[in-house]
Amino acid sequence: VAVPFFSAEGWRGLLGAAPWLYVLDNSAVHWLVYNIPAEGLRIPGVLGGIDLNGPLWTLYWEGRMYVMVLVVGMAAVVPMRNWLRGAAVVLLLAANLWPQVLSGYIWELRMWSLFLTGMFLYTIAPSARIGPLHALCALALLGLNWTRNAALLGAGPSWFGIALLAGALALWAGTTRRTVLPHIRRNDYSYGIYIYHWPVLLILRAALPPLAPPALLAATLAVLVPLAVFSWHWVEAPALRWMRRLLRPRRHA
Repeated sequence: VAVPFFSAEGWRGLLGAAPWLYVLDNSAVHWLVYNIPAEGLRIPGVLGGIDLNGPLWTLYWEGRMYVMVLVVGMAAVVPMRNWLRGAAVVLLLAANLWPQVLSGYIWELRMWSLFLTGMFLYTIAPSARIGPLHALCALALLGLNWTRNAALLGAGPSWFGIALLAGALALWAGTTRRTVLPHIRRNDYSYGIYIYHWPVLLILRAALPPLAPPALLAATLAVLVPLAVFSWHWVEAPALRWMRRLLRPRRHA
């Protein structure tokens, strides 16, 4: 949509290599390089040459983490000797062929902390109950964190304090057993909102006359929510069902 309607070349731009290289590079999560080059985030002349989807920087970090999940998970399905052999081969290849990948696995502590916390919460999800008391405790800790930063640093709350409260509220909403909005509980539109919001926002900003932030947000949501619903029901959910069928153990007669 952006190339034919919001570039100098118009639809002829689709005949060039740049748009397809952009799609390939993003589909391969930028080959897991540590620093994504600027040309990997934009297409020359499209929407003024700005980054087309800024939030996708997180995807290549997720790719790295899932590689480690695979390596660690091998310990549960293969004998220890074979697991050590396989892990050694993977790490040797990474160290020699993609050294910039291996060096980044250890040092990004904040991202790894969040990812591992998510893994831990997933494993205890059936028994986890986060309620209003936990949210109040998180709010109290945020207050203490805020007063400490204000007194010593002249600053507001740290990112950890904000994440703690936001996480407690999100887990409270996510683990409740009340049947409020059952359709939303059965269908996950959040990923589509994450994937599409940036390009939708940029396209509307280019297509419409200048809008104040609240009006631009309302226009973006009006396009984004139906797009995320469509994406879930016609792209994401069918792909997940297909993958589950593919991975389902086959029963022998």
